[in-house]
Amino acid sequence: YENRANISASGSLELRNLTVGDSGQYTVIISPRQQPTQQGAATLNVYVPVSGIALSQPGGDLVEPSSSVRLSCSSSGSSISFLWLNGTSSPSGRVHVADGGSALVVDNVTRYDQGPFRCHVFNPISNGTSDPVSLTINYGPEKVEIAGPPQIRLGQRLTLNCSAESEPAAGYKWTLGATELSNSSELSFVVQKSSESGNYTCHAANSVTQRTSSAVHALLVTEQSSLLRP
Repeated sequence: YENRANISASGSLELRNLTVGDSGQYTVIISPRQQPTQQGAATLNVYVPVSGIALSQPGGDLVEPSSSVRLSCSSSGSSISFLWLNGTSSPSGRVHVADGGSALVVDNVTRYDQGPFRCHVFNPISNGTSDPVSLTINYGPEKVEIAGPPQIRLGQRLTLNCSAESEPAAGYKWTLGATELSNSSELSFVVQKSSESGNYTCHAANSVTQRTSSAVHALLVTEQSSLLRP
């Protein structure tokens, strides 16, 4: 306390340039003449303001539902506490905190765990919130669907479109039996022979999840006259 403390004639104590180390209980003892000694105490808490809040996440792909992710929050300040926010609410369910609240762990991630996540840090004299962090959750392909006509005439152009729920976007391949036809979500060609009837299969694949899924579209190729019959 050298050069930082001063005791006035009235007995009050003044401390200057406070540090966290000045925290503690201070006791004053008063010894009046010919009277019993009196004693009092006061507790002083010195805090460092919250600053420099940063939210980090490890690298690597997150795949639904097998992956887990750990978010870490760091901050300067003393006696700090942490509150995690997902969007505007506190995370729940498959989520728990670790490391005294400075880490958030999400187990078995789903596509609904994208965030944004924020870390709110506070102590008795200050508070602050990190910039948001959003997660990319990879999933699928799922719900593969094919749009197109079930019947077509010779000489007409056939167009089949394939779609799937997937993150990242799925890659597509079309087959008719064992024959590969196209590597696009759209299959389009002019029908030239009746043998092009059959089951057209759209194969969807996700390069990150390493998963595949498919759908089948049955097509009948007819002569023009057959379409006009009742």
